[in-house]
Amino acid sequence: MKQNDFIAVRFPNDSKQYFASVTEVKNDGLFDCRFVHTGSHYTFQQFSGWLEVKATNGNFPPGTRTNDVILYEPKQRNLDNGSHLVVTFEDGYPYLGVVDAVQPEMKIRFLHSGNVYSVDSGGVAHAAGKLYDGKRVLEKKPYSDGVSLFSTATDKIIVLEINGRSGPVRGEFEAKINADTGDSLAPNLYENGYLRAEEGKAQDKFGVNGSDQVTMTIFVAFHPSVLPYTINPRESTVIDRTTSIYGKKSFTYKKEINSLHFDIEVLYDSTTLSNTTRSEAIKTVMSEHRKGSSGTKGYEFGTEISGDIFFVEASGTVSHTRETTTTDETATGESTADATGTESSSSWTVYYPVGLDIKEKF
Repeated sequence: MKQNDFIAVRFPNDSKQYFASVTEVKNDGLFDCRFVHTGSHYTFQQFSGWLEVKATNGNFPPGTRTNDVILYEPKQRNLDNGSHLVVTFEDGYPYLGVVDAVQPEMKIRFLHSGNVYSVDSGGVAHAAGKLYDGKRVLEKKPYSDGVSLFSTATDKIIVLEINGRSGPVRGEFEAKINADTGDSLAPNLYENGYLRAEEGKAQDKFGVNGSDQVTMTIFVAFHPSVLPYTINPRESTVIDRTTSIYGKKSFTYKKEINSLHFDIEVLYDSTTLSNTTRSEAIKTVMSEHRKGSSGTKGYEFGTEISGDIFFVEASGTVSHTRETTTTDETATGESTADATGTESSSSWTVYYPVGLDIKEKF
């Protein structure tokens, strides 16, 4: 980062891109800049993977962090169509733009506003009704094409594969990966809250921006399907996002590995209930063990009984009573069923999920 560089910044929870000129570079990664669309002044501190606002008279307060930053630097080059440049007007303020045309007059589109100016042979800017219409251009300086300030990113594949007590389970992952910098507020290196695992497996592209052998941590929340696992499902299932099963795992990132594959196992505890039905046993366990955590693992249950998550075994003497099911055909040819029944046992052992055990497979 140098004085007179330009940066394009996106702040958290704001899709807009803001352009700023670097006005002063200080010690300890600190630098001052002026955002050209408002004239607001910011002091940032640059860390290994993000910028943090330290002082400002603008809208984004100190402590705000972002790693979505594009850097533009002065560069010796011809000003051809598509070239980046910085134009300084007679008031001394610089603006970053792109050359839209060279002949017969240079046309420049400014990135912060989208406004297009023409500059005549006498160095006067023209754009009817715009701020600098009729103003003199002091300098047109070529700049590099933008590159990410934190761009050593390499695309990898992240794979999450999950199994329960009897094999793969169906559902959806929330996953994020952090570098272990010791700073809990550091931006995530990866985040996806909707990774579908219709057949117990999900994968996504992971643009890694990290050094070799650095320690990272993956955080996973799994939301089960309300339907049981099936091979080659014909349609997407409903996800019970009120039920979450958690786990995390620290691992050593290796640059030579192209696929970050994690095997995930649902961990279970159990409890035994007597003088009740199978379904009521599950509901009782869900109610009594609504939420819990232990170390790096945890869980939170909603109200659905998900197909692959809860397991019940009958123990002791089992007796079942089920009433007759009747089916009637309607005039339209549709079937209607009126079925009632009960099932009971001297006791039911309910196995319920308490967390995720995550192992790297790379």
